[in-house]
Amino acid sequence: MKKFIYILIINLFLIGSSHSSEFKIRRIECNDPDQKRFWNKFFLIDNDNKSALMIRAIDFYNFQSIKVNIDADINLIKFNYNNNQVYRIVRSNGDLINQYNTWVGKCFKMDDDFEPYKFLSINVSTNIEERKKKNKF
Repeated sequence: MKKFIYILIINLFLIGSSHSSEFKIRRIECNDPDQKRFWNKFFLIDNDNKSALMIRAIDFYNFQSIKVNIDADINLIKFNYNNNQVYRIVRSNGDLINQYNTWVGKCFKMDDDFEPYKFLSINVSTNIEERKKKNKF
């Protein structure tokens, strides 16, 4: 009887953890409603469900596209870079939380035809050109 209970508990644990790596949305966009789209964070989850491409602006003249690891459970999707958590999404409401436990935005399904890398690349190039025109030296 003890063996049966142990097997049952282990199976329940395995079933619960297998569902936690399933993603309803694989192209995620997160924003702060007070900011322009340029400052959004974009996550493109890989087919292996263990990693994603995170694309975000650093400042007006730079953006980054980095591979992050995913650690997901039934409540959270955690994005880790160099063994440090950079962001997490609360699955129940789409809140985006940073590594300092601060709310930074709401997440939603990214438009299918939207290309975040191209979008940021064009905007950064435009910002650099505008800055060059305004520079006096």
